[in-house]
Amino acid sequence: MSNPFSLDSAFSLASENSARARYTRGRGPLKLLKAWPAVDRSAALKAEHAFKQLPRPAKDPKLQSRARQDPISRLLRGESVKNRSGAT
Repeated sequence: MSNPFSLDSAFSLASENSARARYTRGRGPLKLLKAWPAVDRSAALKAEHAFKQLPRPAKDPKLQSRARQDPISRLLRGESVKNRSGAT
């Protein structure tokens, strides 16, 4: 499961499916499962990091969900989210 930040997801997907991307060369073709808009680059990168930290069983429901109150959705809106240690 790949989940990179991208300003142009269509271009990113096309380049990963082309022979130019070494890592995905033998793993394609890839398909875009879901894309979420973010308020800015910082919010997108924070949400990407939070999503990557989830275990696989927690990622699949997020891909199916339309909920907007989970921590990743709040990060995409630029809101601060407290982590388990209490820090933001």
